[in-house]
Amino acid sequence: VNGCAVASAEHSFSTLTATELGMTISVPLGKDWTDAATPDADCSAATRTGGGFGVGGTATATTTTGTHHGTEFSYSITATDIAGNSKTVDGDDANVTIDTTAPDMQLAIAGKAYDSDHTYAYDLSASALLAAGDSAGANSVKVVFDESLDQSTVTASDFTVGGVTPTSVSFGGKKQYIDRLVYLEMATDLAPNAKPTIKLTGTVKDVAGNELKEATTSTDGYADKVNASDGVNPTVSNAALDGTLLAEKGEAIITFDSDENMKDNGNSVANVCTCVVVAGGGASAGAVTSAKLAVTLTSPTAGKATFKQTDYTATGIYGLVVQAKDVNDNEGNSGGVKVTNEDVSGEIAADLAATSTVTTIGLKKWPLADHDADGVLTDSITATVNGTAVDITVSAINWSETEEVSVMFN
Repeated sequence: VNGCAVASAEHSFSTLTATELGMTISVPLGKDWTDAATPDADCSAATRTGGGFGVGGTATATTTTGTHHGTEFSYSITATDIAGNSKTVDGDDANVTIDTTAPDMQLAIAGKAYDSDHTYAYDLSASALLAAGDSAGANSVKVVFDESLDQSTVTASDFTVGGVTPTSVSFGGKKQYIDRLVYLEMATDLAPNAKPTIKLTGTVKDVAGNELKEATTSTDGYADKVNASDGVNPTVSNAALDGTLLAEKGEAIITFDSDENMKDNGNSVANVCTCVVVAGGGASAGAVTSAKLAVTLTSPTAGKATFKQTDYTATGIYGLVVQAKDVNDNEGNSGGVKVTNEDVSGEIAADLAATSTVTTIGLKKWPLADHDADGVLTDSITATVNGTAVDITVSAINWSETEEVSVMFN
């Protein structure tokens, strides 16, 4: 086991005749497995007489299909007959993982819902995978467990959020986060700066069957709890523009409100800011980036910005998105509308010569908006082919009345 000989006393023979041998390796779970072998510290010599096999049983191991406790190890069995012929069973089929550790709630984030349409831009970093599928949801809480759960054992009634039972539960996660991310939907929206306490009042199991439940000696009424961080995005409302048709040297004032205090950028623009995002113009092969207008807060929950023709001289239609950033760095915006499942098959008249071929596609909904105010619009467009998500590169945007994007299917 794990390269270490099993002692004779650990063999249990159930059948032993002249022609048949039935045998059970009987080593109880616990320290006999996880301790290092003695007297053979490397657990490799055939002279082992006791001690463990050096198998880690509590550390988490990540895979492309989830996360579990325990470390994979292997075993081999060699049988030798009276004539000296031997047969060994080993290889991948002899790999085993022992998981005796119950799952644990690690953290929770208020205001996060799951959206299967969200992609993670093929970024395989842990932070990107943890957030993959997240969308703003004022009536939802995201709970993160330290290992993958058995979905069939998880129900909404297993949890309370600020003392209230959720109405539904769903799962998310990519690769090592599969079935580790639990989304709890509430009947009503959370407060703008909510930090509710999440309690597990029922029982959930990991994929190995280990239960997370309240201890028999406990009087708390719950098995586990975490205090959620504030992930609720501010809601922007009452956005108004005092002019929509600007002549030379004209100006328009944008005003708006937020349902919670906003972070003041000091009338400057940062990558993530309380600001107004501008996209558009008349160029037929325009940029795939956006610009930003600085905002002045007229109160903690209200702001204004000035759009000047002298800064945007190209004739054409411009789209404005108002973004508010609260004191906990959550971002909410107004001015962008998500469009899903727009069929553009008719825009591609013939087979593309290669994946590197750039084609132009007209869009019915216009203009494009920088939905996350990150300065680029390429991540504001995603695509599927026959229902399967594909990676695309947007190289140019036609901001004229043609309303097209130049796209390469990677």
